[in-house]
Amino acid sequence: MIDLQVYNAIKQSWSKKTCYPGAKDKWSRTNAALGQCAITALLLHEFYGGEILYNKQHNHYWNRINGKEIDITRSQFTDGTIICIDETRNTDSLFSSPGSITANTKERYDIFKKEVMKLL
Repeated sequence: MIDLQVYNAIKQSWSKKTCYPGAKDKWSRTNAALGQCAITALLLHEFYGGEILYNKQHNHYWNRINGKEIDITRSQFTDGTIICIDETRNTDSLFSSPGSITANTKERYDIFKKEVMKLL
């Protein structure tokens, strides 16, 4: 479903610079997926289409592409964490909602996409 080269480029491009601001102090290469869900979901949506899914409890984003859920950043959570779909989101809301503006989502996405594209 997701091209292996794209998958690897995404994982290699996660960094403290692209991390959700509220998680930066906990981010490490050991848990590189931490705080990367919104920008990763946005990039996969740009590349493959589909829907962006959202869970309110964990403030978590992931994708549904061709009917299959894809969550590359799921590893940021401990085993047994239950994540259900509360709603779908569109790219505009991820870039322009008050929470996204506070989280610098557009700026983090631009950095992230640039790094991914260097590897493709």
